[in-house]
Amino acid sequence: MSGLNLPLLTPESNERATVPQFTQLPIEIRDMIWKEAVIKDRVLNIHVWNLGEDCDNAAQTMRLLH
Repeated sequence: MSGLNLPLLTPESNERATVPQFTQLPIEIRDMIWKEAVIKDRVLNIHVWNLGEDCDNAAQTMRLLH
């Protein structure tokens, strides 16, 4: 894998490709296309904040109320 410059995070995409004829394809072909299009490995960028004990207590109170 050396020499590959792969991005760490999966790039965001706001584009939606449309192919009106897709639904007219045989189900086997559509299934093959979906399997190739689905991203199998993904790195998620997760932010975790520590808001302090006061917020923890408030969250615990909310859980008890619901």
